[in-house]
Parts: sequence; structure tokens; C-alpha cells
Amino acid sequence: MKLDPQIEAMLARRPPNAPRPGQVPIAALRAMMKGAAQAAPPGPDMVRVEDHVADGGVHPVPVRLYVPKEQPRAVLVYFHGGGFVLGDLDFADRTARFYADHWRCAVVSVDYRLAPEHPFPAAVEDSLAALNWVAKNSERLIGRAEPLIVGGDSAGGNLAAVMALLARDAGGPQIAAQILLNPTTAPTVDPQFEDFEPPVLGRPELVWFMEQYLVRPEDAADPRAAPSASPDLTGLPPAFVLTSEADLLRKEGEAYALRLAQSGVLTVVRRYLGGHHSFLPQAPELAISQRALGDVDRFLTGALEGSL
Repeated sequence: MKLDPQIEAMLARRPPNAPRPGQVPIAALRAMMKGAAQAAPPGPDMVRVEDHVADGGVHPVPVRLYVPKEQPRAVLVYFHGGGFVLGDLDFADRTARFYADHWRCAVVSVDYRLAPEHPFPAAVEDSLAALNWVAKNSERLIGRAEPLIVGGDSAGGNLAAVMALLARDAGGPQIAAQILLNPTTAPTVDPQFEDFEPPVLGRPELVWFMEQYLVRPEDAADPRAAPSASPDLTGLPPAFVLTSEADLLRKEGEAYALRLAQSGVLTVVRRYLGGHHSFLPQAPELAISQRALGDVDRFLTGALEGSL
């Protein structure tokens, strides 16, 4: 697999021998991510950025609202990546701004609780509380009623898929579309990738992240942890599934997209050649990321206008 030249150059600038997840204490990893987020260039300017607290669930959930300059056509409830262990509102700030700007959506970024301090199902509980809060308050937040979308990267893609399932089963809130970016949908890595070593998020890291999040063996079979374990994917909102060529999660994301389509769900799946895991949130300014942003934009136009 040949990496995209811009991605290859970006990865070459990483500090040599940088510690990987599972090699250093979690507090050190979180501090590294915080430093990287602070050093990154700022994202697009917004009309408003506001911090709120979504209440009504098991635990109060901090959220951050982004309102772009162009009139929003929808409200995206966004779940950041980080293996259910890393990430916060500041880590997701730049990404949320790019999504709001390029997709012409108000974005509500969700600061769900993290493992191992708060293992499954804490992240699911917080995400659902935030989703329900946004559904009740979106008109007040942006000044008019707009369709509701769920989306996320990696672990956040997992949570977005789970939210679509839970909302369907609960009879609401109504979700217009789901955006699943390099999602993890199954609790294990496909064994066909045994000889494949990705540049980002290798097998040991994937296993380590899941060990932090899923503490009981039976959790791996719970559709709230692994949406691919759901026996029924019918009646779900239209889905955009992004996968990357050089990503261990590629096959499970594409398998989930195939099941969605076979279940009658309008589904668009795009594999980005030369891409690595979570290239879009890591570097939204790259040409490959700009293509992906455009592809999602066109999908949303079709989903919101009913023309897919």
C-alpha cells in the first residue's frame, strides 16, 4: 500500500520514537494530545462557539456548539475519536470547525466520559444524553429547527452508529443521516490483516484501546459496543461510511456499510487510497481530506434533500 504523498510527508515529521498507546501512562498520552491540539493551526472562524452542559442523563455531559458563518442546514452531533480513552472538546475543536464550515452544519461536539476510568457503557450513556438534549434544544441553540445528524471519527464513528440504532429503537429523536468516519464497528481486528502493518493505529494499540473500554467479555457482543453485533440494521438513517486503505479498521467499516445497504439503508461508502486511520480529523487541510469533505458534503445534500 502506497501512502498519499502529503500524508507520507506529514507522518515523516512526527517525532522519532514517539510513545504509542499502551507504552506510557494514560495521563501522559492525554497531555501529549493536548499539546498537539494547542500547537495545531486554528480551524475556520465561526459566528458563535458556546460551551453548554447537556443534562437529563446519568451524568452531566459538557458539549460545545459551533455555528458557521453560512446558515446551518442541519445540526451535527459530533463524537470525537481517541479509542474511547483519549480526546476532549479542545482536542476536537479544530475538526469540529472544519466540519461546520465545509458541511454547512451547526456542530455540537460531545465530551463523553473516557475509559478506563469510565468503561463501557459510560460513553454510550453520555452520547445518548447529549443527543437527546440537542434534539430538545437545537431550535433554541441555532434559532430555527433543522434536521439532526450524528457523526464521528473512529471510536466516535462507533458512537454515532450506536446512536442511530438506539434512536431507531426508542422511536426518536429523528436522525436525518449518519456520518461514520473510519468507524470501529466490531470488537476484534479482522484476522486477514495479520501481515498488514499500518502507519497509524497498529494491532497492539487497537487491542489496548479495547481492553480499556470493554472490561467484561460479554460487552463485546453488545450492539451498544459493537454495532455490527446488532441483528437488525433496517430502518436506519442514510449513512456515509469513510474507510482508509492503510487502516486495520477498513474491512469492518466496509462490512458494516455492506450490511446497511443489504438492510435497505441508503448507504454511500468511500475507500480513500493512500489514506491512513483518521487522516481526515488529523489533517483536514490536505488534498485527500478536502476530497473527503466534499464527498460528505454531497452525501448530506442528497440525504437532506431526499435525492440519494
